[in-house]
Amino acid sequence: MKIKTGITLFTATALLALAVGCKKEEPPKPVETPKTAAKDMQAIGTAVKDLAEKGVDKAKEGAAAVKAGAVKAVDAVKTEAKSLTASATDKAQEIISKAQSLVDAGKFQDALTALNNLKGMTLTDAQQKLVDGLKAQIQKALADKAAGGLFGK
Repeated sequence: MKIKTGITLFTATALLALAVGCKKEEPPKPVETPKTAAKDMQAIGTAVKDLAEKGVDKAKEGAAAVKAGAVKAVDAVKTEAKSLTASATDKAQEIISKAQSLVDAGKFQDALTALNNLKGMTLTDAQQKLVDGLKAQIQKALADKAAGGLFGK
């Protein structure tokens, strides 16, 4: 029985040795040195800087596009304002011409009514001078007509 026990003990030891010997151990990870860490940090810093520069470039492109759009919008507003001003000036001139025709025809009250339609309109200096002259002419004519009616003319 000693031989049986010895063989069993030998077999158990061999299996244990085989099991321990077959165990796969992973090699230890290399320790990061300060030089390696510094290089990694430098690479990260460079990458961040490059991304920031690209972001700044994109922002500049966007700002240029916004500026171009704003310039177009301002130009469109200026063009529209000029068009509206010209239209208003033409409309005012039309009313002034009508009032002048009515004054020439002796229809002073109608001419005054026409000139009252100019209220709120922006007139050029020449138009304002003409309107003031027409109003003075109409007031004088109406005053003369009223005075003539009082004295039997």
